[in-house]
Amino acid sequence: MRHLTLLQALAVAAAFTLPAAAPVRAADLTIIVEGEVAAAGTISIAVYDAPEKFRKDDAAVALLRVKPQAGRAVVTLHNLPAGPYAAAVYADGNNNGKLDTNLAGLPAEAYGFSNAARGNFGPPQFEAAAIPLGAVNTETRILLAR
Repeated sequence: MRHLTLLQALAVAAAFTLPAAAPVRAADLTIIVEGEVAAAGTISIAVYDAPEKFRKDDAAVALLRVKPQAGRAVVTLHNLPAGPYAAAVYADGNNNGKLDTNLAGLPAEAYGFSNAARGNFGPPQFEAAAIPLGAVNTETRILLAR
């Protein structure tokens, strides 16, 4: 039978007597979409919480379609756990539920990402668009452009 050293015994005892780790606090994330929204039928907003999920609609934390009012759209996601979040937004002018592209494959409708992130020869990476969300409510503005 193996004997615990005094240091090992103290470590085991401490593990059972220390309070549990503080719970991850939730906060609200408000997304304000401005720019080319006035003519839009609806604004599509997708929010992601991890790089491997970014821009995959079936992996989004939230998928929202809202009507712009007074030249902007505002949505608030409540009680999100702390961590990074990235939003991808587009103005769906013809209400077909997708970001239309031209013959070259470039977006034909206004779009934008959180942090005003832009990619080189394609969409930005999650890290460029990521917004840190802690225990404090956070607000981000996304300016739609072509």
